[in-house]
Order: sequence, then structure tokens, then C-alpha cells
Amino acid sequence: MARRKILYNACYGGFSINDTAKVELKRVFPDLIKSEQKPDFIVQRIQFEERIRDRQDIIDYMLKNGGVARFSGESSDIRVADIPAYVDYHIREYDGKEWVQRKIPYEKVIDDMVNMLKEGESHTNKSVFTDLYLRGDKEKIKQLLLS
Repeated sequence: MARRKILYNACYGGFSINDTAKVELKRVFPDLIKSEQKPDFIVQRIQFEERIRDRQDIIDYMLKNGGVARFSGESSDIRVADIPAYVDYHIREYDGKEWVQRKIPYEKVIDDMVNMLKEGESHTNKSVFTDLYLRGDKEKIKQLLLS
């Protein structure tokens, strides 16, 4: 199953990348440098950080070069959420602390459940199935269906 990674801030204070990391990322990924129409520093910072949140190449670079914690800004604890590629999501926050809220694609869940059942597997608790499915644990799902 195809997966994707999303960056979020796991502590109060808000998502931010430290200045040293910004310079490094702009050097390695020159396409991040955009001419901003608004000269406001805060607007530029927010636009930069929003551009990197779900860029798989940047996240992979961060993970391979010291981990995402090395890139965290002041009052920020950047983490990576790993979700199935077809799942839509929203980044929710309270006082700067964020979490990734997944939108459950019930049609896809039901299609996969039907396909498993067609293979002769029995039905199990739908909420347990959905939770395991969102975590991408198809082996555990098959074990439950076969038990």
C-alpha cells in the first residue's frame, strides 16, 4: 500500500523550521525559493513552512540527515505522520500543538473489505477493521478475519 508522510508540530508553540535548516533546505531544494509579493517576514515564513509540510522529497531528506527534530524551530517539535497515500487529511491545532486528522475514505475501506470477504474471509468488528486499515496493517486484519 502506498504511503505518504506529513510534518506536524507535536508541542505547544506552533510549527516552525530553524533558520539554519531553512538555509540548508533552500540550498538543497532551490525550488523552495519563491519571490514573495508580500515583503512581510511572517507571511514569507508561513508560506515557506506550508510548502514543505507534505513534500515527500524534503521529508525523506530530513529523515536521512539527522531526523526531523534537527530541523525543528524554537518552541517546535516537528514529527512525521505516516498515512496511506489515498487518505485525505487536515492538520488540526490547539495553541500551536498540532495533530493530523485523517478523513476516512469509507468507499476504499468497504471495497477492500468486500475483496477480503470474496476471498473467503469472515466479517469482524467494523471499527477495529477501520482502525487497523488506517494504520495499514493488512496482515493483522487478515488474522482477525480468519479467526
